[in-house]
Amino acid sequence: NFNVYTKIPPLNKFGKKSLAIVKANRGIEINDENAAKEVVFMELMKNPLDNMSVVSQEGFLPIISNRVNQQGWSEDVSKDLMEKLHQFLSGVYVTIGQVKGRTLLPLPPQDVTTSTTTSAKDKAHILEGAIITWIKQIKNVLKQEPETLLKQDQHPNPLAEIDFWRNKAENLNSIHQQLQSDRVKRVFKFLEQNKSTYTGPFTKVQQDVKKAKLEANDNYTFLRTLSELFSELTDEGAEFTDLPDLFMPIMHVILLIWNHSQFYNTTSRIVVLIREICNAIIAQAIKHVDGSQIFGMIANEEAQEAYDKLSIMLDVCSKFKEAYFIYKSKANNTWVISPSAVFVRLDAFAERCQDIMHFTSTIIQFMKLQRIEIGGTKGKTLTTAVQQIFEEFNEIVEDFQKPKEEYDIMDISAKQFDEDFYAFRSKIKELERRLGAILTQSFDDNDTIIGKFKLLESFEGLLNRPIIQDELEKKHIALLEMFKNDLKAVQIIFLEGKALLERNDPNSPIGANLPPVAGALDWIQGLKERITEPLEKLSTINQAILEREEYKDAHKLYTSLMKSMGEYENSRVKEWEAHVDADSKDKLNLPLLKRNEDKTIRVNFDPALVSLLREVKYLKLLDLEVPGSANDVFEKVETFRKQTCSLDMIVAMYNNILTTLIPVEEPLLVDRIEKMNRILNPGFEELKWVSTNVDQFIQASMHVVKEVDSLVKKMKENVMKMEDHMKTWSKKPLLERKNKPMSPEDFDQQHKAVIAVRRQEITAQGKDIHKFLTDTAGHLKADKLSPEWKAYEAYVNGIIIDGIAKAIMFSLNYLSEQISPANMKKGETIPLFDIRVHLADKMVMFDPDIKETEDCNGVRDIVNGFVNDFLEISSILTRLDTKVGDYMKETRDNFEICGMISNISQHLDWIQAQTEEFISKFTIYKFLWEENLEATFENFLESYSKEDEKQEDEEDIASKFLQEKILKDVVTKM
Repeated sequence: NFNVYTKIPPLNKFGKKSLAIVKANRGIEINDENAAKEVVFMELMKNPLDNMSVVSQEGFLPIISNRVNQQGWSEDVSKDLMEKLHQFLSGVYVTIGQVKGRTLLPLPPQDVTTSTTTSAKDKAHILEGAIITWIKQIKNVLKQEPETLLKQDQHPNPLAEIDFWRNKAENLNSIHQQLQSDRVKRVFKFLEQNKSTYTGPFTKVQQDVKKAKLEANDNYTFLRTLSELFSELTDEGAEFTDLPDLFMPIMHVILLIWNHSQFYNTTSRIVVLIREICNAIIAQAIKHVDGSQIFGMIANEEAQEAYDKLSIMLDVCSKFKEAYFIYKSKANNTWVISPSAVFVRLDAFAERCQDIMHFTSTIIQFMKLQRIEIGGTKGKTLTTAVQQIFEEFNEIVEDFQKPKEEYDIMDISAKQFDEDFYAFRSKIKELERRLGAILTQSFDDNDTIIGKFKLLESFEGLLNRPIIQDELEKKHIALLEMFKNDLKAVQIIFLEGKALLERNDPNSPIGANLPPVAGALDWIQGLKERITEPLEKLSTINQAILEREEYKDAHKLYTSLMKSMGEYENSRVKEWEAHVDADSKDKLNLPLLKRNEDKTIRVNFDPALVSLLREVKYLKLLDLEVPGSANDVFEKVETFRKQTCSLDMIVAMYNNILTTLIPVEEPLLVDRIEKMNRILNPGFEELKWVSTNVDQFIQASMHVVKEVDSLVKKMKENVMKMEDHMKTWSKKPLLERKNKPMSPEDFDQQHKAVIAVRRQEITAQGKDIHKFLTDTAGHLKADKLSPEWKAYEAYVNGIIIDGIAKAIMFSLNYLSEQISPANMKKGETIPLFDIRVHLADKMVMFDPDIKETEDCNGVRDIVNGFVNDFLEISSILTRLDTKVGDYMKETRDNFEICGMISNISQHLDWIQAQTEEFISKFTIYKFLWEENLEATFENFLESYSKEDEKQEDEEDIASKFLQEKILKDVVTKM
């Protein structure tokens, strides 16, 4: 397989061997006849220099050196040409070595020493030329040193040190091997025989090569033990924070090399290696965070993160220096090296990091101005001034960032940074002076020490800046004076409060719901905090304040006051401890329960124990020591809490049973109540709070009392449900009407429809009432033939009768109000019925009639029907006691119902009288319908003259008109 190219391919496309076919002359067409002459074939190798060397050595040199081919040349020309050719061959050979990173010594022609045509002088000249070239080449190799790259500001890493000594060792090994070759030895022997002056220098160079070879190989042998550590140190994927883990192992190996290497034990070697390690650390640090990343974090309001990253970088640098100095001391002071020589670049980088940290910390501190609100009378003006400073600060930051696009601020070779940073700091100092003036004004505007400290807290961080510190230093005396006055005020409060506490005054300074001892201690703690917090803040404002006499005086007063309050605390605790032991033992030996005079019971957990437990609880919250006996009691606080809660439930249920049962209910539960009393009896005498079987007693008592309580609740619940049902009967009357009068027939028809629905509802509820009574009997498992149950049924029966009576009374009262004469006179009610008045059988009559009628369709009949409908609901319910019959008899015998029915009858009597009086008004006109009009008219004609005929006719017409108009559509309402 082969590839064909019309142009010279790139080197990576060359195979081991290639064949080049070249036209000898342009413009000549190739054919079979001239192909051999016009086409040149050349074999090429992958490395063209190697190919050139082979062609020149094996092709050109034999041809040109052949005497036959030199015919016609002069001796000088031939000699010069051959010299130039040998120089060319030597140059190619040396270049091949340089490409491979090796020093190849160009050898003179092999036949120089054996040639019979060349004079001894010429031979010596040629060989000396070769010796001179070799010496130059070897000296160039010998003078190579690893610090060359450092001097050229290339900042190599420690892997470059290992690579340097490996390459130098391989190169010197190659040179040494070449110097030991037969051809070089023959050259040296020939020159030695001819007493050449170059044999001495060449011998010395050979010795130098031997020494340098030993050094290079030795150095590489030891340094390659650091290859793995240096690879981790320079690994681009390594975590920067993990680098310190490598420092101690690296320095340990370096110390071992120093102690055991024959050559790598000089300060110059150590300096170069340490500086290269520093270069690697700096490179990794810049990879960890560079200038663009820092500005990006600042733009995203993450200046704190940038600050933290820079802190990490400084920490890593300092840890490497620590590791260096640790192993320098282990080297027994044999590393006589100036730190500035070793860490010159690392220190410069650390200084740059500190400058940038100063920049980021300034941003962090000034960013707090964005949210600052100053109070006081001048607060608005001062806040505006602060916001103005903040806006100017943002502009300064933006100006500082603009030129940084031209260089990386982390690059220590960028000297422009120093000028830019100096300009930035100068502008910031001016802002600090203005900010210090604002702080001073606001400080003077605050009247309280708390307000002044809050002001300082809001500017926290900025207070550490020197210029602001200088401005605030003038206010230290005022702050100390206020603190001293506050100490005196607390001292007065303490003395007055102490006096109130000692005489148990109700105005004593104890917090709400706190027990006496814990409350007093809590009050003392509050006073301590009031004076301790300002003192702590004073000490953090500025260390210089601690040296002032005013501070020392205030501190003495503070110490004295703290001592007095501490002594009072101890005395209160000891006083309480004195009676805790006796009280706790006595009160825990009290019985669990106690009976009151009204036969109810209560939990007998003494209030002194409750007070003790509360005191201990709050003492523990205050981190104060608690006496042993009190602590023993408090360890059972959860047990006591559960027991008292359970007993409170038992007592509540028991007392509820005792107080809510009525005489008719109690006989039904007499057996259960006796059992309940028996189970509770041990709690009144035998069982104490220290007894071991309290929980078993509570469990047994809870079961029995809860059972009785549930039965009582069920009885009460069922009775309540009955009463709730019956209450619905009284929510709305059985008689419903519209807001306008209706004809009696329509009203009665509407009423019948309403009363039918209500009867169905009451019937259903009546069945529920029977179910409720049956449910009670089922839960009690009562003997329904026993006198106790019969008495209970009679009690419930009375409730039903009362409920029915209330429902009937509610409807009767409503009906009475609708036809009440008093309400009618006041105009408070609208008439129920619309009744017509008409003339029938020469009589004025109501339609329907007001009075009772044979057909029972009179108004009075209708109203009486309403009353009967109300009464009939007592016949809907079946009796609870006999299970047959109804409650009609009890209803009709009810005094209130009878009285209300009588009232309604009286109202009807009044209405009837009023209607009859209304009709009587038409009596004066009865002649109009009782007398014969025609006969009357005839008589009229006879009694009057003709002259009056016209007038009489008009009067007759008027009389007829009057009759029709008076009686037509005459209607009355009630």
